[in-house]
Amino acid sequence: MMPGQTRGVLFYGKRRLFTNTHKKNVTASHGAVTSGRSQKTVSVKIFPLWIITALSSGILLSCASYQSKVSSVRDLMQQGQYNEAIEKLQKDVDESNGDQLAYLLEYATLLHEAGRYKESNEAFERADSMCDINDYTSVSRETGAMIVQEGMIQYKAETFEYLLINIYQALNYLLLNDYDNAQVKARKLNEKINKIELGKEAKKKQTSFAAYLAALLFEAQHDYDNAYILYNKAYDLDPSNEIYQRGVLVSSKLARREETFNRLKNRWPKEYQAIDWKHVRDNGEFVFLFQQGWIPRKHPQPGNRRLPELVSVPSRVNSVAISVSGKSYSSAVVYDLDTVSKQILADDIGRLLARAVARQATREVVRQSAYNNNKNAGLAAAALATFVFEAMDVADTRQWSTLPKTLQVVRVSLPPGEYDIAINAEPGNTALWSGKFTLSKGQRRIQTARAY
Repeated sequence: MMPGQTRGVLFYGKRRLFTNTHKKNVTASHGAVTSGRSQKTVSVKIFPLWIITALSSGILLSCASYQSKVSSVRDLMQQGQYNEAIEKLQKDVDESNGDQLAYLLEYATLLHEAGRYKESNEAFERADSMCDINDYTSVSRETGAMIVQEGMIQYKAETFEYLLINIYQALNYLLLNDYDNAQVKARKLNEKINKIELGKEAKKKQTSFAAYLAALLFEAQHDYDNAYILYNKAYDLDPSNEIYQRGVLVSSKLARREETFNRLKNRWPKEYQAIDWKHVRDNGEFVFLFQQGWIPRKHPQPGNRRLPELVSVPSRVNSVAISVSGKSYSSAVVYDLDTVSKQILADDIGRLLARAVARQATREVVRQSAYNNNKNAGLAAAALATFVFEAMDVADTRQWSTLPKTLQVVRVSLPPGEYDIAINAEPGNTALWSGKFTLSKGQRRIQTARAY
């Protein structure tokens, strides 16, 4: 049986394998907020204070509900209780609100880990469409975010999340042995990559991995020319990643780009000497994509609860070793979501801080209006308004939290035939799975699993 026909999460402890928002210039005047993006003036209606108080309680409960619900879902996920976790999220996935996309991404990931690949792709398809829909800015939610908190804006996927949607869809199709639709998603991924405006280093690293995986998918379909183009793009975006060198070198040979190949083999002699060029066209390849750990968790900063921070989550499994026919091969990190997500937040923190300052200025307008509209209550009314808005102003900690910490790859080139394989967790050399798989001439078998 091919490893992964009942794939899912590798449980280290149990030793078993289950199968835009742009920066805004905001000016505050008495009872009005002007957004620099839309250039529209939106009147701020001053509600009675008991309504403001009730509203604040509702928002705080909503934020707490999201965090606690996703936390409990992750606990169930780690225990292998996928159906219970999926059921727990079902209502939130179907409810149309600003958090729906975040819930939908968690839900689709759960279905993927549960081996329900077709349903997972349907959920990811909804999320992909919602990413495009959520590219607009709701004036009412934007106004709320400028007065209350960042979490009132519709959740919008980060660039790496937007690309990972199609990556997971392609993996799902591969696990369903549907190579044609996997290639369709690879092409969709390539289209997205070409549309992304590259600038900061974090965005380049996000895009480089997407290009690498799209290249791998084209290579599995023997479309070596497109594979070369995408491997080369991945390397250009992140030349520090040595894994990309192999892809560029091999695909240039398979695509019969002899001039390019001869130049590259002199450029990368170590990589060239490590490859069996005599059998490069005839050999098959076992490709194992390992999903390790958890992406960092988003929390309010201890020193400033209005701003978020990302905290790394410890993992008992750092890598995997694959033993095939007496030889051992270790996984290497090809995409570090821990580092990339923190880099993205660091790049964005200036914008979030500016918005926090703008909210304080806008709330002063609302506070003064509360004072003027509640003459009998006087300073007490203004103080209550200040207390309510301060209590509501907490960091937006929504995220696609069920993603792994790193994505790692093991690539083993082998002659056609049947092989015994064993997958072990490192450190500890703990046996996680063993079995048999078959490779035919030129075949790429791509498999994935996860460990925490």
